[in-house]
Amino acid sequence: MEKQKGAKRYQKIDSSSSKKHKSGINPKIIQPIKAQLDVVRSFPKEKIARKPLTLRFVTSLPDLTLLSSKKSDHPMNTTQVCTPELLHAPETEASTTTRVRTLEIPRTLNTEILEWQFSEPSTRVNQTTNFTMGESMLQTGHVVKDKWQVVSKIGQGAFGEVYKCKEFTSNRQVALKLVSKERVTSATEHQQCHLLKLEVTVLKELQGKHYFPKFVGFGKTERFDYLVMELLGPSLRELKKHQPDRKFSLSTTLRLGHMMLKCIHSIHKAGYLHRDIKPSNFTIGIGEDNRRRVYLLDFGLARQYVLESGEVRPPRYKVSFHGTPRYASLRVLQGKEAGRQDDLMSLFYALSEFSFRDLPWKNIRDYREMAQAKEVFDHQILVKEFPDEFQDFYNHISGLTFFDKPDYDLLYSVFDRCIKQRGVKETDPFDFEENGGQPTESHLRKDNTSSVPTKRRRYRRAATSLASIS
Repeated sequence: MEKQKGAKRYQKIDSSSSKKHKSGINPKIIQPIKAQLDVVRSFPKEKIARKPLTLRFVTSLPDLTLLSSKKSDHPMNTTQVCTPELLHAPETEASTTTRVRTLEIPRTLNTEILEWQFSEPSTRVNQTTNFTMGESMLQTGHVVKDKWQVVSKIGQGAFGEVYKCKEFTSNRQVALKLVSKERVTSATEHQQCHLLKLEVTVLKELQGKHYFPKFVGFGKTERFDYLVMELLGPSLRELKKHQPDRKFSLSTTLRLGHMMLKCIHSIHKAGYLHRDIKPSNFTIGIGEDNRRRVYLLDFGLARQYVLESGEVRPPRYKVSFHGTPRYASLRVLQGKEAGRQDDLMSLFYALSEFSFRDLPWKNIRDYREMAQAKEVFDHQILVKEFPDEFQDFYNHISGLTFFDKPDYDLLYSVFDRCIKQRGVKETDPFDFEENGGQPTESHLRKDNTSSVPTKRRRYRRAATSLASIS
């Protein structure tokens, strides 16, 4: 059944059927449901090729609904780019949890046929789709509050964008992060603005410490709220992604890991947990003095873990999931309160990905299935690919309880011993450096992946066994 009204297209898709269950289909098996999106064809082809589309829909989908293109096979986890918000359910479905999601569809995604995949085939869907062109909020040359002029756009999410700007008073380049008030509902807008304000609060408290961007300013306009901070270089995820083997050498991994640990230790000393430790939230600096320094970004999910008395806040009984499932600890995936040890376990997973290229559970989308995978996976497979000394690192962080204070000195010593015993020098160039150690644009080239060393075979078998879980 379809009902078209204005620019919106309504479709009712019912995947619930008692027949499916009687036929013996396992509810845990992901069942695809196809939706033909004819409204896309109303846009000229040249515009679709030039700009992304924004998909907005109201639905009762589970949090981990997948969106993929049948032709291009480009899966995306909507929870990574969308923030669900509880809304008033229709009178006929008073008990239904209805959510709003906004998704930027990349240009490479075939928009003619999309598939929604559900973790349970009994899911009922009342869906509203509305396609609009993904225009930038600000254009080159736009001036914000008579202080910052837009130079270029450097990033975009579901509700916000990041721009490189020039500050008039100092002539320096800064990063302007904004949250749009035009792309979201009032409820979603409130949550997103709250996260931006939280990021401002944490960033201000971290000022004067190494490893964090400098705070420049914060404010709001009629169209958006914004945060201005120091402009930094590419993320470690991007740097790794464009290596020939899409991974780092042991020398680079150990030295980056040592600096990443310093970032985490510093935010913990300030009384906060980051709760989203991953390679894309670490960047390198810009300029001669900072190009070999690692910075920690994105404090929208940070949480203060100490009371005014200095004691650790008691864990909450029930906690909704925050973070990125791929790097989250088993405890967090199981719905337990995050602690300092969970940030450190996420660091361990990030470093393992640096060495292996991919984690064994990369293709698992449902965080519950990912929790099951991490629970049964033999983590010694990851540990043994590091130097023998690294066993002490894993043993320590995996043995911590929520209230335990990590022994950061012990963790630093693991890196120091690994670096020293392998003859690694601090002045050695990183894998992504050229021309005497200066980062260049070459890391943006998409080189062909070269052959993978034979030591990955054992790891590949482990990844294959995990795939059978999902």
